[in-house]
Amino acid sequence: MRKIVIISFVSALMLCGCSDSNKSSILIPKVKEQDYAHQTRPKIVPTQLDYCPMGVNDLVSLGKYLILTTNDASGYVRVYDIEKKSEVASIVKKGRAANELNSRPFTLSEQVYLSGGDIMLPVIDNNTLKEINITKSIQDGVAVINASNTCPYQREACIALIDNDISKTFVWQKARMHDGECDPPEFYTQQAGGEKNIIPVHKHIMPAGDGANVEPVVELYAQYMGSIFKHPTKNIIVHSLQDINYLIFFDLDNDKCFAVHQEGTRTYDDKVEYVPGHMVFGDAAVSEDYIFINYRYNITAGGESDKVCEVLAFDWNGNYVGGFESDATLHRLTYNDASKSLFCASLSDEILYQIPIKDFLK
Repeated sequence: MRKIVIISFVSALMLCGCSDSNKSSILIPKVKEQDYAHQTRPKIVPTQLDYCPMGVNDLVSLGKYLILTTNDASGYVRVYDIEKKSEVASIVKKGRAANELNSRPFTLSEQVYLSGGDIMLPVIDNNTLKEINITKSIQDGVAVINASNTCPYQREACIALIDNDISKTFVWQKARMHDGECDPPEFYTQQAGGEKNIIPVHKHIMPAGDGANVEPVVELYAQYMGSIFKHPTKNIIVHSLQDINYLIFFDLDNDKCFAVHQEGTRTYDDKVEYVPGHMVFGDAAVSEDYIFINYRYNITAGGESDKVCEVLAFDWNGNYVGGFESDATLHRLTYNDASKSLFCASLSDEILYQIPIKDFLK
């Protein structure tokens, strides 16, 4: 049934793209123009935690736990109990054993989920997708890796799990440079061992302007960089752009695809000119109701902003619902439903913060 749904979703997108082929260079049936950049947002002073592991590089949360990945080969994954305010596990060592990893793990699209009552953390270890049973790892004091599956090379693609199933993936294949040319990124779904089901998004690469002061192919490639984030329980995936003001939503359960765009900013039909240091979206956190995403546009545009950090909140229909500014540097975000809070990490300072969402949501 899932395969049929995905195929019909793809077919609908293709029909929309054909009927609107002269209007846009993307095959998205609907683009919502909003003004979320110029809203007034409260200034937040986050609460600093007394805990942060050395070399932290990412964090996710479920239940009473913060789960952090680090650069420490003696314990790539650290688990912090929010209620006890203490670390309860340091697991996953570097090595070649079945319960070890070859290299520092990369987390997937803000995904952590329950399976059979246990907390599962999917990570990428080189080009292998592995599912770590966090609950059993805490109980046993060593890493318990339930399953593994092949996946695209992490530097070339980002993935999310459909139905929180390690064998079913949504893949964003990044733009590719070759022979002085650039191909737009691909989006597809795939069951382990099966064929790719392509979701058409880009008709062609963006046009290059005359003002680019780096290699045009490099600048074109950069326009498609970003991240993907998945709803905690539904098959809704968001592609956020690093250098262009779009959020693209893929609702696989309801055969819908749409985009949110900051009105008055560049579109996919504009020529690409080199803008030094001009970035848009960064890391994000997800809840059942909201996406909380680091917004760099007001900080980097023009280079005259005195803002240090800005976070926006959207609902899963793409509507802007709030946000905040902060003088703290917040590189990584995750949402904890038990405390109704964002937990954030400053990677450079190795500091963790907590921010209740009631302090900034409308």
